Amino acid sequence: MATPPRFIEDLIYLILESDDHWWPRDLLRLARVSPAWLAPVRKRLYACPSLRSFRACGLLARTLTENPCLQTLLHGIDIRPSISFDVDCGELSAAEMASLRYILNLDGLRSLTLGGELAVHAERFLHSLAHPDAVTELNIHGSTHRGGHGYFRCRKPASLEWDEVMAFKFPNLRKLQLSNLEIDIMHPPLPYDLEVTDLHLDNIEITSGYLPHLFHESWSSLRHLSVIARTASDFDEHLRVILDCCSPGLEALHYEVVDARSEHILFDDASTMFPSLRHLRLSGVDIQSHTLFVIQETCRSLEGLSITGRVVRVSAVDWVLFLNSDALPSLRHLSIPWGTYRPPFVRWQRECCTSVLDASATRKIHLSPPLTTSQC
Repeated sequence: MATPPRFIEDLIYLILESDDHWWPRDLLRLARVSPAWLAPVRKRLYACPSLRSFRACGLLARTLTENPCLQTLLHGIDIRPSISFDVDCGELSAAEMASLRYILNLDGLRSLTLGGELAVHAERFLHSLAHPDAVTELNIHGSTHRGGHGYFRCRKPASLEWDEVMAFKFPNLRKLQLSNLEIDIMHPPLPYDLEVTDLHLDNIEITSGYLPHLFHESWSSLRHLSVIARTASDFDEHLRVILDCCSPGLEALHYEVVDARSEHILFDDASTMFPSLRHLRLSGVDIQSHTLFVIQETCRSLEGLSITGRVVRVSAVDWVLFLNSDALPSLRHLSIPWGTYRPPFVRWQRECCTSVLDASATRKIHLSPPLTTSQC
C-alpha cells in the first residue's frame, strides 16, 4: 500500500512569508487546516490588527481578554472606526469606550495608526496611551471624504494638536505620518530631543503654528521627508527652514504640489547643500533649467531623480546638457515628463526624444516612464 503524502510543517512559514498581503479571511481558513498552522497564522494575524468599526474594537478586546497569550503577538494596531459602519451614530457607549481604552492600554505596541472618528482631535486618544514610550511609528489618517454616506464618513474634520507634552510622550518615535488633517502646532517653551527619521505629510493644513516647531531642535536626525501639498505657498517657507536643519543627513526627499499653478521657491539657489541625498522626487513643481543647475550643485550624491508634472519648463536640449554634464556621477534612475511647459505643455518631437534617449544610454541611466522613439 502506498504511503500517503506527508505535509512538511516547516513549509508553513515559507508559505506565509511568500506573500505580504494575506487577507484576514484567508488566514482564518488556513488556521483551521490543522493544529500545525494555528501558531504561525496567529503570529501573522495578530501582528497588527486592522479595525474599521467600534464593534471590531470590542471583539478584539474580548478576544485578548479571554486569551492573554495573544497579547504578546501584537506589535501594532490600526484603528480607523467610522460611524458609517455602526448602527448608532450618536456618542460612543460605555462599552465601546471601555474596549477602546483596553486596546490603547496594551503594552508593547510599536506601531499605532488612528483614523476615522479617532482622527478627530486625535490628541485625545494619544494622551490615553498607557505606553507611548514603546511607539516607534505613529500614523494619523484623516478622511478625504467628509459628510454624505461615504465609506469614510466622519462627523468632524480630522485634527491634531501637537505641543511639547505630546513630543515628550513619544521619546522613541522614529516615523511619523500625518494625512488629510488639520494640525495645530504649539510653540514649544522647552526644547525637546526627538530622533524621528521618517516624516510623511499628505494634504495637511497648518491651522496655527509653524511646521519647524513640530520637532523643535531635533530635525538633524531626519532621513526621509515626504510632503504632498495643495499649493506650494502652503509649505515652501516651512520647508526652507526644515531643509536647512536636516540637509546634512537627509537621504530622500519627495515634494509634490497638487495645484500645479502655484510657484515654488525650493532649489532656486545653491545656498543649502545636500551631501547625503540619494533620492529626489519633485512633482507638480514649476521646474526650470536653472533648477537643474541648482540640483547638480547641491545634490551631488543623487542616485534617483524624478521630476514629473505638466509645469516642467525644461526642454529636451536642457535635459541632454544635464545628462552630458556628468555632474551627478552616481545617477542611475531618472524620471522626466517627455515634454515641456511653454505654456501650454507640449510633447517632444521624435528628434528630441532620440537625443534624450541617446544621452541617457551613454550614461547608462534608466529612464522612466520607458519610452521609444515610435511613441514620440
